[in-house]
Amino acid sequence: MHDLKHRLAEPCVPAFTTDGLRSYFYALTAHFGDWHQATGARVAQWQVESRLLYGQLVKRRERHKVIFTTMRMLCGTRADLTTAQAAHGFSPRIQTSFIERVNLTLRQSIAPLTRKTWSLPRSEAHLLLHIEWGRADYHFCRPHQSLQRRTPAMALNLTDHVWTIHEFVNIPLIV
Repeated sequence: MHDLKHRLAEPCVPAFTTDGLRSYFYALTAHFGDWHQATGARVAQWQVESRLLYGQLVKRRERHKVIFTTMRMLCGTRADLTTAQAAHGFSPRIQTSFIERVNLTLRQSIAPLTRKTWSLPRSEAHLLLHIEWGRADYHFCRPHQSLQRRTPAMALNLTDHVWTIHEFVNIPLIV
């Protein structure tokens, strides 16, 4: 969340949707807000950004099957979230299936993230290098069927062809 906050342009406050894990709420509100000191108050208080939109999809399970789902808003209103989702071409329903698919793809393609693996990272920096390699491969070297056999980088006009691993490894970095 810290990395995302620093990548956003200053007035931007995105809309967030997640599953029902409570920790997401604390991560979001810790990064999208400011300290305010009321007149006469001794101590400043943290105030969450009023434009923050955050909804959760909570799944109720019995015997490993989802039997009931509810959508709850933790910041903002449901109408504002629906408007923001529609503006970007998304369904008005809160869905976690897309990010779950991306997480599974990354976990399967990055050895230290797979479950029951011998490939453990030596350090946090080592794990981050693996993740960045996997993200670059996903965006530049792997054509996606849903994008008409193009890569996400091609869909965004960042490149005009599918990169080979050889090309990716040998491209000079601009620092």
